[in-house]
Amino acid sequence: MRSRKRPAVFIGVLMTALSVFVFTSTHASHKGGQKGTPAPAPTPNQPPTITLDSDAQVVTLCPDAESMSNPRVHLKATGVSPEGKPLRYRWTSSGGHIEGDWTDVVWDLSGGQPGVYSAAVAAESGPVDNPLCTAFTSTKVVVRTCPPPRPVCPNVSIYCPDVQQA
Repeated sequence: MRSRKRPAVFIGVLMTALSVFVFTSTHASHKGGQKGTPAPAPTPNQPPTITLDSDAQVVTLCPDAESMSNPRVHLKATGVSPEGKPLRYRWTSSGGHIEGDWTDVVWDLSGGQPGVYSAAVAAESGPVDNPLCTAFTSTKVVVRTCPPPRPVCPNVSIYCPDVQQA
C-alpha cells in the first residue's frame, strides 16, 4: 500500500504546481490590457529619410571675368519623417560656405583651391538639444582651375611684287 501512496502524492504536487503556473500566466496576460496576449511594446522612434540633389558635380574657377564659370552650386535636401514629425536641417561643408539653412541652399565655392570638396546635410527630429532621430547624406564637387588660354597665333602676311626685275 505504501508504494501506491507515493505516486498519488507526486501527482498531487504536480497538479498543484501546474495550477499555480496557469493562474500566474493568466493573471499576467490580463494585466497587459488584452486578453491572452502581452501588452504591446512601445514603438521606437523611426529615423527620417533624406536625399540630396546637386545641380553641379564640377566647378571651374577662372581668374578672368570673361570665362568665369559659376562657382555656386545649388543643393536641395528632401527629408521625410515616417512619424510626421517636423525636421530641422544642419549643413556643413569641407570648403567654401553654405548660404541658407533650410532645404534649399547655395554652396559658394568662389576663391577655393582646386580639389574635391564635400557638403553634408543632417535631418533631425525631436528636441533641438537632444534630437530623437537623425539621418544624413552628402555630395562631392570637384573644383578645377581654368585650362591655360590657347596661344595666340601671329598673323603672317606674304607679299610678292607683281613685277619681276631682271
